Amino acid sequence: MKRLIYLILVAFPLMFCGCQDDDVFEIFASGQWKVVNYYVEADWNATYDNHAKALYTPTSDELEILRNFTITFNEDGSLTGYLDNQSFTGRWSANPKDRSVSITQLSVSSANLSGMRRDFIQKLENVRYYRGDSQMLQLAPESRNNFVQFRHY
Repeated sequence: MKRLIYLILVAFPLMFCGCQDDDVFEIFASGQWKVVNYYVEADWNATYDNHAKALYTPTSDELEILRNFTITFNEDGSLTGYLDNQSFTGRWSANPKDRSVSITQLSVSSANLSGMRRDFIQKLENVRYYRGDSQMLQLAPESRNNFVQFRHY
């Protein structure tokens, strides 16, 4: 009887201790991500922020350019991406406990990076937090009042 009580006391917390942590590989390394849009005036603490404003409208030419930007997070901590005719590589890591993420060592195939391409790389360099799942991913800077949203297409 003591053994049964001991097993219950030990097993019960173990059943629940990992449930709140994300599976970062299921989220990040689930294939190629494409940019949906940039969002501003976000309330990062809201479960679903319906008040965040899309930076580019659906009829915007810039949105069509932005939606061609892709990124793939590999399980080995490397990443690759494409910005139309330019590619980039780097490293990533994520901590499911506080949902922090770090993107480092970004290297672009061309030194002549400008406009929306340069802005996207800068946003990746400033990323500090994530939220989402294997279908939708949002990456935000330290302030968490704006984010880049990605989806699989």
